[in-house]
Amino acid sequence: MTAPRPDLRRAEIIEAYNRERDALLALVERIGAAVWDKPTACPGWSARDLIAHLATSATRLSTAVKMMLQGQQLNPTRADLDARNEAGVQERRSRSLKELIDELQTSHQRNIDLFLSLTDEQLAVTGALSSGDVITVMERFRRAGKHYREHGGMLAQVAGLGGG
Repeated sequence: MTAPRPDLRRAEIIEAYNRERDALLALVERIGAAVWDKPTACPGWSARDLIAHLATSATRLSTAVKMMLQGQQLNPTRADLDARNEAGVQERRSRSLKELIDELQTSHQRNIDLFLSLTDEQLAVTGALSSGDVITVMERFRRAGKHYREHGGMLAQVAGLGGG
C-alpha cells in the first residue's frame, strides 16, 4: 500500500483541524455564562482559562513550528511547557471570552496559511516535544486539532454536556 499523496494528507489535516475548531466553537456557544468560572480538570484553571490556553496554544503554534524547522525546541522540558502554558493563561485572564475566541480564530487561520506554505521537506522535519516524543512538523499540525478536542472534552464535562 502506498502512502497518500502529500496534497491529500494536507487536505485531511486541514479538514480535521477545522472540524475540531468548529466543534470547539459550537461547544463554546452552548455553554452558559455561569460555567466559565467553574474549575476544570486542569488544576487552577477555570473553563475560561481553558479557552485562554487554547488561544495561547494556537498563537504559539507558528513559533513552535518555525523553531522545529531551525532545530530548536520551544519547550525543552515539561516544566518549561507548564510554565509557558500558565504564563499564557495569566496574560489573557483580563480578556473577554470574545477576545479569546477572536485570537484563537485569527491564529487558527494563520496556522493554516503557514501549513500550506511549507514544502513537503519542511513538513517532514522532526523535532522533540517536552514529552520526549519526536514528531514531524506535519504531525505537530495534526496534534493541534487534537488539542482542541482534548480541551473541548474538558469544557463539555464542566458544562455537564458530556466529554472528558
